[in-house]
Amino acid sequence: MAGVQGGVFSLVVRLIHEPSGRVMWSQRLTAPMVGLDGRLEDLAARCCLGMLQVLDQGRALGAAMGISFADVFSFSAPRLARADQVLAQLSDSITPAVTLSLRAWIRTTHAFERLTPDPRQAIAEAAELAARARQAAPFHATALAVQSVVEAYLDRDQIAFDLSRQAVLADAGNPLARLAHSRALAGVDRFADSAAQARAGLDQALSSLNPANWHLGIGVAMMRAGDLSAATRHLEAVHRFAPDNRPALRFLAALRYAQRDEEGTVHALLALRRLEPDFSLDLMGSDGYPVDSLRRLGLLQVAGSRLI
Repeated sequence: MAGVQGGVFSLVVRLIHEPSGRVMWSQRLTAPMVGLDGRLEDLAARCCLGMLQVLDQGRALGAAMGISFADVFSFSAPRLARADQVLAQLSDSITPAVTLSLRAWIRTTHAFERLTPDPRQAIAEAAELAARARQAAPFHATALAVQSVVEAYLDRDQIAFDLSRQAVLADAGNPLARLAHSRALAGVDRFADSAAQARAGLDQALSSLNPANWHLGIGVAMMRAGDLSAATRHLEAVHRFAPDNRPALRFLAALRYAQRDEEGTVHALLALRRLEPDFSLDLMGSDGYPVDSLRRLGLLQVAGSRLI
């Protein structure tokens, strides 16, 4: 239902599971009539997101669609594997550039999160899938964004920046484009711009699937800019939204130790050890452990703390 009252546009959306009559999602969205054209895309995105969330819930009620987009943006190996399997089965039934890009995204998460014993192999697979996505749609914002994330992992910062900028130019409303651009901007030392891009993405509908991704972008940008207290706040938000996010715990342990919060440091280290049974401070300080950004910033003193 839609209407206008007092210069305010109001849209009420209700999604119902017909066999049971159960109301699965209901929301009232409003916007001033002045400047409404600029808000319609966001209102449509929020309706689409509601539908995706209902489809996730509806699987338990016999809905046909098997993919959970929240799984794609999770940090759990079983959930990521389930999402990858469904995306592979979808094949060409939806836009190939999107399915291939999301499968590449899943592999970058495996590499960043240390969910695989061979991160380089995961990135190689991500690069291959991203290349196929670009072949299917060379200028698709999602394909450009995911390829940028792959290049950023490989420390090819200028290439990552150029790709992410193309992604934003292709579709400024694409949340993955903004997230990739935020990471790439941090890679070329434009920290304020990096945080601004992540904040803009956080305001978009898709970010509610897992706001941790965007808070992580802001936190890393603030950390690299030297604002340790602001970085800590956003990384704590990451941990609240995604307790299984490992990079946030690594950063939190280092930042809390640098700010002389030993109790908070121990909490982060123990949480990390629950997620990584082989974790130790010696491992954290080793060359193969994924804390290069902390090492470059001189924030890896926690590895020699002997707190656990």
